[in-house]
Amino acid sequence: VMVSLSELLSMYDNEYVYTELLKQLKNTIPFVGAGVTCVYYPMWKQYLKKECKKYNITNLDELFKSNSYEEIAEIILDRIGETAFFADIKSTFSPDKFKSYVSTGPISLLPNIFQDTVITTNFDCALELAYSQAKCGFHKVLFPCFEEQVAKTMAGNRHNLIKLHGDI
Repeated sequence: VMVSLSELLSMYDNEYVYTELLKQLKNTIPFVGAGVTCVYYPMWKQYLKKECKKYNITNLDELFKSNSYEEIAEIILDRIGETAFFADIKSTFSPDKFKSYVSTGPISLLPNIFQDTVITTNFDCALELAYSQAKCGFHKVLFPCFEEQVAKTMAGNRHNLIKLHGDI
């Protein structure tokens, strides 16, 4: 059962705790990982295993055990080709799979708490959609290759999203 923020705040001493946290979070930059979207999208390991099964790619147990996901992705890419590989990624991590959930779950709370810079390792567009629906979309989406812009964002409390692993 999903509980709204107002319902959650009315329980116990949550409103007081929430207010105190907000005071302390003014200079905090959230680092959002895959856990915040794992309800909507598969984790990278799950996705790669599914792709291996789909394309009958075997004998990668050691690579999975050593968490060598980039190597596994390269093997899949080499086997099926760039077009199919990127089509599968776009299909699996499509915004359409997330849109109906954007107003629920933990990700919907982030815009209420953090209105400055957000950093993520996710390459999906869930954060962009959640912030946009909350009427506080990001000014810019930045990637590590925009080193100067990222440095300015980090120094200046700008409302940008930094995507460390790129974008789908």
